[in-house]
Amino acid sequence: MTMKIFDAEKGEEFKLIDQESKNEFSNLKQNLFVIDDPEKILWEENIDFILKCISATSVKGYFIVTPWVPGRDALMQSIYDLNEKLWNKEKDYDLFYFDVKDEPIKELFKIREKFGGYNSGEWVIGGCNSYFNVEGFKKNELTTSDILLQDEKIGCLLELYEMHQSLFITIKYAGFEGDLKRIMKS
Repeated sequence: MTMKIFDAEKGEEFKLIDQESKNEFSNLKQNLFVIDDPEKILWEENIDFILKCISATSVKGYFIVTPWVPGRDALMQSIYDLNEKLWNKEKDYDLFYFDVKDEPIKELFKIREKFGGYNSGEWVIGGCNSYFNVEGFKKNELTTSDILLQDEKIGCLLELYEMHQSLFITIKYAGFEGDLKRIMKS
């Protein structure tokens, strides 16, 4: 599968339809830029780009992990140990927020690598402009689809999941095109 780019400014639509709820996400609704990237970008080598996207598009950062067993408890404890930089507003959900200035993303990527990288679970890291409403969602099973239902709150989103696949969604910011070119070369 090849990397695909969808630029809402050019009318290129990226759609996701949730299998369970049948809810639909389209990047055109909020004018979002999307990279559907099976294994082409090494995100762990482009953390500065992720940090810039979050700080340029969002008021706060967020992080969701759906760890796969075995090792779930140890992985979650490593994340809870970052309690100075992350806060878990929704205790029944593995949804954390962080101040964009604190930049815990480098530490989260280290934890992810320690627990198997792409084999450790589904990871979502991004920026938002207000808290997500989790009412009605399954506890400890918050997904990208759930977050995308509240696309008006998203500044950016990076989903990392099995087999080195990823999905990146962002609002374009001043300088975005140049930053994107730099990571595409890496």
